[in-house]
Amino acid sequence: MTGKKTNKNKGSQDSDEAVFNPPDQEGAPDDIREAVLLGYKIMTETPKYAGHYIGNDLVCINCHFDGGRSKDSILGGGGGATYPGYRSRRDYAADLTLRTQGCFERSMTGTARRPQARSCSHSKPTISGFQRYFHYVA
Repeated sequence: MTGKKTNKNKGSQDSDEAVFNPPDQEGAPDDIREAVLLGYKIMTETPKYAGHYIGNDLVCINCHFDGGRSKDSILGGGGGATYPGYRSRRDYAADLTLRTQGCFERSMTGTARRPQARSCSHSKPTISGFQRYFHYVA
């Protein structure tokens, strides 16, 4: 099998193709696990954990499949590692906080959350939960 490598989770791939296998949020180290799990819950249960910041019926996983872990989703597994980044739509550089706020404001027709704003059913800040989760699965 020259030029191929096999990953038991992904099957056979060309040798120049990156292996895509983001970690499961349940396996996060103890010191960041609570924030990672909060970020995942916000992604998958948006109305419950960030409902007062959204203005429509979307849930983050409508665009960020499998909690953003799918390679076929927006910011799929690794998106947290790509920021800060240039946003040609608005002609400026954005960090992960600005990008997350923009998603809530534009895609979810909601309110751009302050970085230390709390989640609806949690006392932890939602942006820092997102950031920990995005960076962990990257």
